[in-house]
Amino acid sequence: MFRCLILLTAFAGPVRAAPQTALADRAVALVDNEVVTASDLKLHLSLGAHDESFVPVLRADPTTLLDDAISATLIRSIGGRISVYQPNPAQVRVRLASYRDKWPSVDVWENHLLSLGLDQQRLYRAIERRLVIERVVSRVVGQPGEDLNQWTTRFETWLRQERARVRVRKVAPMISSVPKP
Repeated sequence: MFRCLILLTAFAGPVRAAPQTALADRAVALVDNEVVTASDLKLHLSLGAHDESFVPVLRADPTTLLDDAISATLIRSIGGRISVYQPNPAQVRVRLASYRDKWPSVDVWENHLLSLGLDQQRLYRAIERRLVIERVVSRVVGQPGEDLNQWTTRFETWLRQERARVRVRKVAPMISSVPKP
């Protein structure tokens, strides 16, 4: 009897729970064929708050977050895989280390990564994309000089022209299909 019970349990197979749906991520905008997701917005906000940049759309501004992420996606697509815009790995590592140093301990750092759904490799790519954006802006508009207002006007004019050339579609927030009690 004992052998029979062991044999039955071995062949019974795994117990499966009823399938549940969980929202992994949500598209919030499309820039040509590139998707901007809700998790991209969280990352954009975190990087903007802790990774200083001279590019206005890379800063953390919750009031313009979606438009800034769309603009950053557009600028990054201009840089594409053109070698002149690609940072070398050492530059990315230095910037990543500077970002990492903003957290007081390894535990806090790892919790931060988890909260954004990131690992080291994805964060490396995000920092790399920010450097590409900075290089595109620096090459096209230049670095901000003494007259920041004049530079900002040049940047905004250029960005408006570029945005007019691409199709941008903002995705409306999801409306829950579950009735509220």
